[in-house]
Amino acid sequence: MRKMFSRPSAIAGVLVSVAALVGVAQAQEQKGFPKQELRLPPAKTQSMKAGETGLAEAQAENASRHVTVPFRRIGPAAPAAAPSGSPKADRPANLEAAGGNAPSIDPKAITTICKTNAANGFSPSDVNGAVSDSTLVVTTNVLIAVYNRTTCAPIRSNGLRGFFAPVGVPQSQTLFDPRVVWNGNVKRCFVTAESSDFSGGSTDQYLYFAVSQTNDCTSYYLYRITLSETASNTLFCKQNQADFYDFPMAGFNKANIGRWFVTSNNFDSNSQFSGSTLLDMELRPTLTGLSANAVCFTGVPFSMAAPRVKDPNATTSLFLSAQGPSFPTGIDSAALFEGFLGPNTDIANDFLTQGPTWTVTAYGPPPPAPQPNGQLLDTGDNRFSSPSSQNGNKIYNVQTVDINGFARIRALELGFQCSSPITGGCTATGQAEFTPTSVAQNNDFLFYGSLDVEAMANGIQMNITAQRTIPSNNLAGQTSGNLAIVMFKGKAPFFNNPFVRDVVVTSLQQYLNCPCRMGDYTATQASPTLDNTAWGFGQVITGPSEFTNWNTRAARQQ
Repeated sequence: MRKMFSRPSAIAGVLVSVAALVGVAQAQEQKGFPKQELRLPPAKTQSMKAGETGLAEAQAENASRHVTVPFRRIGPAAPAAAPSGSPKADRPANLEAAGGNAPSIDPKAITTICKTNAANGFSPSDVNGAVSDSTLVVTTNVLIAVYNRTTCAPIRSNGLRGFFAPVGVPQSQTLFDPRVVWNGNVKRCFVTAESSDFSGGSTDQYLYFAVSQTNDCTSYYLYRITLSETASNTLFCKQNQADFYDFPMAGFNKANIGRWFVTSNNFDSNSQFSGSTLLDMELRPTLTGLSANAVCFTGVPFSMAAPRVKDPNATTSLFLSAQGPSFPTGIDSAALFEGFLGPNTDIANDFLTQGPTWTVTAYGPPPPAPQPNGQLLDTGDNRFSSPSSQNGNKIYNVQTVDINGFARIRALELGFQCSSPITGGCTATGQAEFTPTSVAQNNDFLFYGSLDVEAMANGIQMNITAQRTIPSNNLAGQTSGNLAIVMFKGKAPFFNNPFVRDVVVTSLQQYLNCPCRMGDYTATQASPTLDNTAWGFGQVITGPSEFTNWNTRAARQQ
């Protein structure tokens, strides 16, 4: 679920900034962003239900519900979409048009497509996915399911309410906006979901998370954090009881001491942005269901992207935020916020501080994406909506921007160097950006992008997953312009080499009576066991209703 800044016109000069989280060996005076501390009780356990049993139960429970997860914005309404009949001839200069190679079309590299979670009365799907050594874990509103990675057969499944029931789910609460990531260093899945009373009866909210007990991600240790609860006068990681905790994003640091991360936004009772948070949790105790410590940093920048820190020796975790003088009307910078984990395990000494900033090409928020029937699909805004990939001295992410009236994904590669593993002092060392298209005519809308970057046997590889429409492909009986899942693949140096591009699957149907919500996310993850391989997760449309006619897919790109 995402409450959002509005999407006004583009403004020149955008910053991307970073914060870093740091831990130190000895206690220091308070520095960086303020924080709250929390001690989590020991976990409860959950073994998921066999096959599709849990999915069927959750779908039956929600069969009569049509729930739209709110999408709050700040500022004016979104701009109109580009004309659906033809592409723009005057695409602005960007890296692709000004020296970077456009992706080439290679023979199809999609080797497996799995049909995964389906609609159950909620819009959007909030599809997310992770890949373990042997399974696929797919989360959607309001389901979690595990599939065989080779055969696509469903192994385990649960509705989110049933899944987290052992730690207590109040009757009035609905769990939604789930996320899942795979931490290859400890070979565990990390699942999160938030809850709210959609009936408006209370402002109580809870954050639920689970850590798999084994590497097949079918049984879990469960935890619940009370964000706000009137009866107990509890307030944690929220500014006020009436605020709405929103858009939680999961990440991790693979370092041997390890941390789980959840970033979020807060909106007040008038749907005005009131601040963001970073929840920083001990990882090691959760691997065996023990009590764990957590700290919440408050007052952090809007929609910081949680990182997946791939280096097991990294003590610095970098949180990416789209910023700039014109934000939210335009993005002209990427800012890193440095989170430092020191050589000790005392999370109380972790701190978050401002990091380096890169100036990137300025683009405004994306327009909605027309389907060939002219009905509009929401495309989000130009925040980072998926976790970053932090590899060595580079961090990568992708956002959706406006390029001459078309929604397009833009991938960023940002270099940095930190002077100290204890106190940070990171500086920007270089950057590159890439705005691809999936068709030679440049008339596609690409949105809800995600990526992963991993060292492979024949070089460092980037994989990107996104959703697509081509509204000009609107002849009777033609389906090629309908909502599709697409994937891109390239080798470093990414912005000088051609990218492979693949269409995973194209929807046979289109939504009616729009504007409509869909997706809100995709997910991309390098395979933990197969070289030069990654998996992408996205949504397709199966009929006219955004509530009952969506399905999800997981695809392997080699």
